[in-house]
Amino acid sequence: MTISDFSKNKVITLISVCIATFKRQLLLEQLLESLSKLLIPENTEIEIIIVDNDKDRSAENVVQKFKTLTNFQVSYFVQPIKNISITRNKALENAKGNLIAFIDDDETADEKWLYNLYNCLKNYNSDGVFGLVVPRFEEGINDKFKKREYFFSNMGVTGTEAKYMFAGSVLFKSELVKKNKIFFDPEYGITGGEDSDFFNRLKQHGARFINCREAISYEFISKERTTRKFFYNRFIRGGQTYARNFIKHKGEFFIGILIPKAFAKILIGTALLLPGFFHTKFGIKSLSLLGSGIGEIRGSLGFYKNIH
Repeated sequence: MTISDFSKNKVITLISVCIATFKRQLLLEQLLESLSKLLIPENTEIEIIIVDNDKDRSAENVVQKFKTLTNFQVSYFVQPIKNISITRNKALENAKGNLIAFIDDDETADEKWLYNLYNCLKNYNSDGVFGLVVPRFEEGINDKFKKREYFFSNMGVTGTEAKYMFAGSVLFKSELVKKNKIFFDPEYGITGGEDSDFFNRLKQHGARFINCREAISYEFISKERTTRKFFYNRFIRGGQTYARNFIKHKGEFFIGILIPKAFAKILIGTALLLPGFFHTKFGIKSLSLLGSGIGEIRGSLGFYKNIH
């Protein structure tokens, strides 16, 4: 939607910033505080849409408090079914802007986050832009874990085609959704991978997505996310998502290619288990290969591990 300011003969672009949240009141409060400090791109207005995936409305008090402290238009909705896809779709359905941003409830935004996403989208004439997510570590986490590559995929230079696509930090044109009637797939809603599937389907309809390393957000990394169990489950999710999307777009014939490669990853990962006990880098690499290999087999055979 655009709003004409006839007195100044300007066209104001509305940006809908969407947040899906589930029982993270303190982190949500920190996110909203960071959004209140955003540098707003010229000739734009902001609305914030918060969808609470908790049937008990645990985020409502945080949102109501924020409404009294901001000039942004803030809308609050409840989506009680445990499913991240349905929750994000609720945000899409209620977004009025012709540009839509998503940011996760465990992130905070740099003051130039939206400004840089917006300018990058315009300057490179793209349909969508992904920002750089940087870890924000909980106090007391061992320094050996404090490396971005342990938690996030690599990102190319600004303006290059986005290889990894996610809903944690993104700005895209709402016409992509309206024109193609593409939403987040509920079948991915508790297994993970709903965001990469969503953006890949938009790409199949001609959408062009790029990177923007200057658009920075900070994701909270708790101590529990430095455990072997966390890393293992994370890589299982990545593996099953990769296999699921690969087969979805390429066909079941390719299962015969995926499974042997997955077993090879498991063998190499097993070989790295012992050195992994003595060196963090080898340990995470071992869990990466084991988890992704097992995840790819599960994804190929349709036995998905629930994550959300």
